[in-house]
Amino acid sequence: MSAPTALLTGIARRIAAEGTLTYRPAGQAFQPGENPITFGSQHPTAPITACLTDYTPADSLTRAREARIQVRIRHPDYLAGGDLGETLRGLLHDARYLDFDGIPVSHITRLSTAPLGLDSKGRHEWTHNYRVLYAQPTSKETP
Repeated sequence: MSAPTALLTGIARRIAAEGTLTYRPAGQAFQPGENPITFGSQHPTAPITACLTDYTPADSLTRAREARIQVRIRHPDYLAGGDLGETLRGLLHDARYLDFDGIPVSHITRLSTAPLGLDSKGRHEWTHNYRVLYAQPTSKETP
């Protein structure tokens, strides 16, 4: 599994463990009433959603890496959506020493958050941007 995939799915599982949003591995359909966590694009019909996207800058020359992950949330209620954003902050901001599918994560920091207004379905939307510091594991192959 690539580092970006491990980071996105690890963050999705961490958010889903809180209970408000649901993560389903690829190929599993969301059930009615679930609040989906998706990757790359928002779920088209669910009233409450979170979408995780990797906006990682170019790789450095060291094993220490930095990923930028955007979490966009949509919620029909402005105040409840703001509370959901703060819940995500509590789950992710300043989290340290995690393991996401073999990728050691040393620190997650929320860099910014901003309201984006209403989407076409009348849901309030926010963006929350995180920096994830991690180490790329070395190959275990022998020469």
